[in-house]
Amino acid sequence: MSKVTVSLVTFNSKRYLGDFCESLRRQTFTDWELMVVDNNSHDKSVQIVTEHLPGTKIIQQKTNTGFSHAHNLIISWSKSKYVLVVNADVLMQSDCIERLVQCLETREDIASAGGKLLYWDFEQYRKTDQLDTAGLIIQPSYRISDRYQGEHNRDIPSGQIFGLSGALVMFRRTALEQVKLPRGGAATRYEYFDEDFFSYKEDADLAWRLNLAGWKNYFLSETLAYHNRTISSHESSRKERKMRSGINRYSYRNHLLMVYKNQITSVTLRNIFSILYFELSKFFYLLSLDGSSARGLREAVGLLPRFKKKRSLIQSQRRVQPSEFEEWLHTS
Repeated sequence: MSKVTVSLVTFNSKRYLGDFCESLRRQTFTDWELMVVDNNSHDKSVQIVTEHLPGTKIIQQKTNTGFSHAHNLIISWSKSKYVLVVNADVLMQSDCIERLVQCLETREDIASAGGKLLYWDFEQYRKTDQLDTAGLIIQPSYRISDRYQGEHNRDIPSGQIFGLSGALVMFRRTALEQVKLPRGGAATRYEYFDEDFFSYKEDADLAWRLNLAGWKNYFLSETLAYHNRTISSHESSRKERKMRSGINRYSYRNHLLMVYKNQITSVTLRNIFSILYFELSKFFYLLSLDGSSARGLREAVGLLPRFKKKRSLIQSQRRVQPSEFEEWLHTS
């Protein structure tokens, strides 16, 4: 059994996979296994992985089951001490996995570890000095964002942080097992990433749950990788605009559900004006843009009965006091 399971979900990812596999092959830490769930790709994603890394365990889905479900399958089927969740559009420095493992081996209270991600300009095929993320931060409005995104690379101290981007993050299995949720209220199958999200915000949600359970998430400044984050332009095609509307709907809906199930009531009341201002501003902006907030809100309301059960379980297992959680709320 390998110490690290590399959990990769592919969906028409062929253009990235050759480079990704080579960056994985060049890792100085070698005690890893790669497991892939392919979400019904119509390109040669599976073939490319097989060619570059023969013997990889690949599960081919008949439909696109989403980010959360696919990674949950890999987590539940693997037995390793650590799980590295990583996107196909990521290039890792050769010592990336080694540094993450060393961090988790050093302190038993760390649930997840991640490093600095810089933008990978895939179209020009060049690495840049522009920051993609240096971890996730949460504001009093409950807005969660990637720290320093879009800014020039800089020296950032390593240390505890609210959360880490799901583009590249290593988890301790025992922490994941502690915060997992029964799927559909039955203890026959569990979810680590919330499968009702399908996609978007699932990394922030898991980070929030780990914090509530008393675990630590840790940022490592010297751990480096490059990420090709897709950014839509105003002159996008009709198909791209339709896709962006779907992203907005999922993102808006999932944010509401994440806040509902994880928020501590006393903290929320103390920050209610910031929260309302942020939520109303976002709702009307998306409503005027593409109507996605109205659709997302309707879907969120429909999911409330299921999320009420999730909230009850999460809050019953909470190990941090409201004052401890408030230390994560960034005012700048």
